[in-house]
This record gives sequence, structure tokens and C-alpha cells, in this order.
Amino acid sequence: AVLRHLLSSGLVWNEKIACLQQLEMVLQSHDDNPMFSSDLFDMFNDVIIGEIGDAHYKVASQAMETLCAAMRNPQSGYYLSHYLESLIPALFLRISDSKEIVRSHASEALGIIKDKNDPDAVMQGLVGATRACKAVKAQCAIMVYFEEVFATYKGSSGNSWRSMLAFCLRMATNKNPEVREHAVAACARVYYSGKVAAVEAALSGLPTSPRATVRKAIETSVRPTETVSSLSEAIACPDEEDSSAQSGESQMSISMMKDEADGIPVTDISPVNSDAEDALEDLDVSSRPSASEDTQDAGALRIAQLQELAATLSDTPSEEAFRCLSEIDSALLALVPVDDHNRLGVAVWSGFLKVIRAEKIDEDLACAACSTIISYFNLIPKERIEENIDSVIEILLKLNAAPNYELSSVATGAGIQLVKAADPADSYSTLAPLLPDADKMPPFQGDDARYACCVLKFFRPCLRKISAPQLRAALDMSMPSLCRCFESPHPEIRHLSLDCIVSIQQCVGRDATSDFTQSMTKTQQKLIEIQCQKS
Repeated sequence: AVLRHLLSSGLVWNEKIACLQQLEMVLQSHDDNPMFSSDLFDMFNDVIIGEIGDAHYKVASQAMETLCAAMRNPQSGYYLSHYLESLIPALFLRISDSKEIVRSHASEALGIIKDKNDPDAVMQGLVGATRACKAVKAQCAIMVYFEEVFATYKGSSGNSWRSMLAFCLRMATNKNPEVREHAVAACARVYYSGKVAAVEAALSGLPTSPRATVRKAIETSVRPTETVSSLSEAIACPDEEDSSAQSGESQMSISMMKDEADGIPVTDISPVNSDAEDALEDLDVSSRPSASEDTQDAGALRIAQLQELAATLSDTPSEEAFRCLSEIDSALLALVPVDDHNRLGVAVWSGFLKVIRAEKIDEDLACAACSTIISYFNLIPKERIEENIDSVIEILLKLNAAPNYELSSVATGAGIQLVKAADPADSYSTLAPLLPDADKMPPFQGDDARYACCVLKFFRPCLRKISAPQLRAALDMSMPSLCRCFESPHPEIRHLSLDCIVSIQQCVGRDATSDFTQSMTKTQQKLIEIQCQKS
């Protein structure tokens, strides 16, 4: 009856407070209440969301006090755990309120939610808050809260933290310095926890210009003496002397992890620093360090276990299996024969193809598959890649246009690594026809512009590997389109096409491209010349 009364119109602020206080008294009792039901809490959620947003600060404050009482009650707290996707955004909308009492109660409610609920469920609510909150203080608070929640993760298979990571990386390019500072700190927390591959995959979705800057900021913010621990991971950090002695080299963070699939402790060695020019660092399996027979046997056993897990992907691909395979240990791989590398790579490749070629793509599964395959391209025989490159690039370009930002980012990263691993001539012949039609005005808006940008991102690494004779013979396939794109009012298309033209000139020489660039303005030609000198 109280809830229905609150939902009715015409109540003044003091009447609302009286009703909310009455609800709070009921909820403060921890005895099982037979009246509690899903339907009742549907109504309760609607009431609380509405009153948290009330213009009168006393009503909003009392609504949050009532919510705190409900979250502390085990019975009502269980029901409310299903409404976090609406409750958390509502609370963050008041976290930057001008009244201290409102901010305090919003912070208290968020603290209880964090302590009483599964981290992945909280992350899902946070993703909703990123869409609802545009105020600087609210966005900063969201990223601080993300850090706190991420620190409590217990290895859940959920993907919401990846969506939050993608949001923080976007905020790392924000014009507001306070937002950038909190965003970089949040990304560094994920990076330093051992999720290097996830951060690198998400970074590949950023435009080229800010990507290196954001990566450097994240790496700089990681303090060698700082340790981030969770129930599933313990990260050992290099001290400051080691860090300074190895300046400019790839630092290694060693984490002892428990493999849930087989119960065998595994030492995971992951690179912390990466090449600023590449979105994702290629695996180095060429060097083979000396090792004892026991270590070699352990490596062979581990590879056999990974192969067994990868073999299941061709029949029943699962997100859990892809996640287990995603953190590959290159030092361990160096202990076993190359043939075993190839068998493992082919098994993961087969599972990846099955997922992305499904009639109806599961986005979470596709995210896991794309994130994992990025680490395995160096283990897949080139002939296997070349058999499927046309269809895979076509699918990855479609996934890049997905509204799911995380899926779009990892699909772009997978495409870039695919082109790097494939024969450059094959990549060129596949991608050049996909460039915008030079005889028509290139698409500069919406999904068409996004598609064009993705094709150019895939095309760029191919130009850095192809031989001069091969490229010189096929300039007609790409240069007309690239020159037209260089006239685009869309800044990213213009920037990417400039990169491609510069790469071509560096490969075949300026004279070979003069027939295509002679129609450009002197300013455009000068810009290309300057970029060639810088590169």
C-alpha cells in the first residue's frame, strides 16, 4: 500500500519522506517477510529510482537511506541484486550533487552494493552508468569505483569489466585532465593485474594518434613497487632499480595462477611494455632458452593440456575455453617442438572460425574468440590463414561495425594481427578492392565511414611488409582510392590514408606515385613529403 501511494501523483515532499521512512523501518527487520516477492520489488525499484531523482534533496536523501536498509537486509538485498543495472546509474547521477548529504548517501549506497553483490553484476550496472552520466565528477567517480570493484574480482568469466576497460580507454583521451588522470589510473589497475592482452586489444580500437600516448601514460602510471592482489592472482613487480636498468626494454611481470581447467599451477610471464607503433605485440617463439629436462617435460605436459582444451573448440566452442587459452606463455612454448605449436594454433584457429561463421553470432563468445586468436597467429601455418583470409576479413569488418564497443575493438585488433601474419601480397589483393571507390564520393559519415576506417587500419600493416616489385605492379588497385580519401573531411580517414600513402612512397619511391599525386594541392603534397621525412 505504501509503494502504491508513493507511485501516485500529487504527493508533497514531506509526505514522500514519511512513506520512505515507513518502508525503511520495515526493511530494517532482518526476519523473513512472506510479503516479499519479485513483483513487489519491481514496484520498489520503480519507486526508489524515481525518488532518488527527486528535485527535493531531502526526498532523494531519504530514498537512498531506504535503499541502504533494503540492501543490508539479506532477503530484500537478494531481490535488489537483480536491479543493479538501473540502481547504479541512478546513484551515480546524484554522486556529484551540490548537497553534501546527497553525495554522502549515494556513496554509502554504492559501497553497500559493492560489498554485497557479485562484481560482474556490479560491473553491468557500471556500464549503464557510463551511458547515463556525462558530468565530469560523475565520470571520475565511476572510474574510481571501477578500480575498487575490479580489485575484488575472483576470476569471473563475465565480460562487463572489458566494456568498462574500453570506456576508460576512451576517457583517457578526454580533454579534461582530471578525467584523463582517473581513466589512466583505472586502465593501469587492469594492466598491472596481469590483463595485459585485454588492455592491448582494447587499445587497438583507439585512433592511431592518441594510442601511443595513452599506452605510454598507462605504463608510466604503473609503479614498480605497487602490488595488486586478488584471490586468483598475485603479481610480482620489479623494483625501481630493475626498472631503470632495463629502460626501453620489455619488462616482465610474473604471476602465479591456478588453472581452473586442470588444477595445475602455471607461471604466466606477460610483457608489460609494448612497441608503441603496434597495437598488439607479436609473440616471440623463435628464441629457445635452455631448460632442464623436468622443465621441458612440464612444458610438454602443459602444451598437451592446452591442445586438449583447444580441440574441444571445433565441436563446442565456449567462452571459458577461449579465456583459458588466451593467456599464452611464450617462454613455455619455447620449450616444445614447433610442430606442437602448429597443432595448437590450428585447433584454436578452427574454433575461432566456427564462432565467427555462426549463423547467429554470440557477441560474448565472439569477443573471447577474437581476444584469444590475437595471441595465436604466430602459431598458425600460413597456408591455413591464406585459405580463409578473404572470408575472415569480411566477417571482422562486419564485427567492427557492431554497436558493442568491446567486440568492435577486439575484432579490429584481430584483423590487424591477421594481416601481419598473412602473406602481404594476399592481404593486399584482398583489401585493396575493399577501399572506398575512387570514382564516387567516399563515405564520410556513420557506419560507412567506420567501415572505411577499419579497411584502412587493416591495409596499413600490409603495406609495411609487401615487397617493392609486388606493390609497384599493383599501385592502380590502391592509390586512386587513397588519394581520394586524403581529400576527406573525415579526420580519421584523412589521417589513415596519409599513413598508407607515406608507406607506399617509402616502399616504391616518390616517382612511382607521382602520376597519382600530381592532382593534389601543393599543401597536400608538402604534407606527404614532411611525413615521409619524419617516418
